[in-house]
Amino acid sequence: MEAPVNLQITSEELMILESKIIQNKDTIEDYQKIDSFLSKWLPRDYFLNILQKEGITTFLNLELYRKNPPPGDPLKEGRIRGTLLGLLGFLKNQVKQ
Repeated sequence: MEAPVNLQITSEELMILESKIIQNKDTIEDYQKIDSFLSKWLPRDYFLNILQKEGITTFLNLELYRKNPPPGDPLKEGRIRGTLLGLLGFLKNQVKQ
């Protein structure tokens, strides 16, 4: 089921999401919320399309990877985390405008 487009976003919501990602407490619902926010400015499915480079094809895959990344590839783990934080940075800039 696709999350509805949420055209209202606050800096506070973004800070909460960022904190959850930094603390590795992010969930599928958080990813759906981010995806919903991004859909206002970026092409549909942009979030998952960018993560496909890392072999992540669903929000469930993303949550499972974030909760229990396989050992041996800290660079992949960093790229995924960086992607999440980068997308939130993009959203922060959009909210300021």
